[in-house]
Amino acid sequence: MLTNTLKIGEADFGKMINALPLPMAIISRAGDHMYINERFTQSFGYCYADIPSRNHWRKAAFPEENYRQWTLQAWETVLERLASSPADSEQVEYNITCKDGAVCPVIVSYSQFGNDIIATFTDISERRRYERILQATYERRRKNEVMTELIREGVPSKQLVHESARIMGAKMVQPYHCFFIAIDEYRGKPRRHWLKCMEEYHLLLNELLNVLEDNDRLAWDCQDGIGVLWFSQGSEEMGKTTQMAIADQLHRMIGNRLPTVKVSVGIAEPAVNMSALAAHYRQARTAVLTGKKVWPEKNSFHYADMGVFQLLSCIADTAPIDEYIERTLGGLLHYDKRKSAHYLITLETILMSDNWKASAAQLGIHYHTLMFRKQRLEQILGISFDDYSARLAILNALHLLKLKND
Repeated sequence: MLTNTLKIGEADFGKMINALPLPMAIISRAGDHMYINERFTQSFGYCYADIPSRNHWRKAAFPEENYRQWTLQAWETVLERLASSPADSEQVEYNITCKDGAVCPVIVSYSQFGNDIIATFTDISERRRYERILQATYERRRKNEVMTELIREGVPSKQLVHESARIMGAKMVQPYHCFFIAIDEYRGKPRRHWLKCMEEYHLLLNELLNVLEDNDRLAWDCQDGIGVLWFSQGSEEMGKTTQMAIADQLHRMIGNRLPTVKVSVGIAEPAVNMSALAAHYRQARTAVLTGKKVWPEKNSFHYADMGVFQLLSCIADTAPIDEYIERTLGGLLHYDKRKSAHYLITLETILMSDNWKASAAQLGIHYHTLMFRKQRLEQILGISFDDYSARLAILNALHLLKLKND
């Protein structure tokens, strides 16, 4: 609908306005919507019958009372500036509520057109999204730096802890549980594959951080995975049972949002304050990186269950480990290599079960065949499987071999 003040052919003018790629409205100074083009309706959902005047538009597009009052003040300011400088244009940024309830951020450019005002609307949703991504990236980088500094510090000072809490807004003066999440697989391919596709890997890390971050959780990107601090809820028990339940919850959270991702979770012993962060971070990381090798059938590993493997992260010289493996398993390793046999697999199955028939079924062999292999293994290793200390020594050597060969 056009006023009689427009002297060019209305039909041609209407076609021209409707062909514009931007939403547009022509508004009288009194506040009447004299014209809106088709792109306006496509973008915001409102047709002319929905918003025949500025008041109708304002109530529909700005339903929140305080924000609507601000838009009215902004409109009055635009009118004043255009009245004093008719050749200029004015821009105002708004959040418009569309007819379907979605909120669309736009920049509205106002220009004088005779006695009327032309308003064109530019959707800045993508710009806002990009700005949020940049802000999130900056904040996460900052968080990574702070957490890395706390861990590197070993025993951070109270001043550093409180300053870190101020920066990150985290509840860093409360007791907490420390977890380390290792990415095992994504879209059916192992982590090492995605490390060659760093752009996609970083997108995955961002998705995981989005899932894990919360008011009561702090998550950060670190070497080999993601660190998570889960702050205690006051009356919450700080024991191992609670921690294992939280680890299960972390698995569910990730699985529900990112079903193509498989992760393993390492769990540190409960922590009272941030001064022990470095030690608990190493516990959680050691638990998952060691546990995956020793117990590949599991996906959550508590540091308290690591036993002798707690000590491995402290050993820089691996020569004693190699000597122990050779002394304990060397005869069998050489036998398997020389005979192209697979007695090592049988050995592990026997050690992990006290039920011979179940072991035979697991290996897919007859019970008597297993008994023959058992006797042969005792001869090669020079032990008896009835000797508990010998079984334990062999089992430890097997675990060490897995760690060494990974």
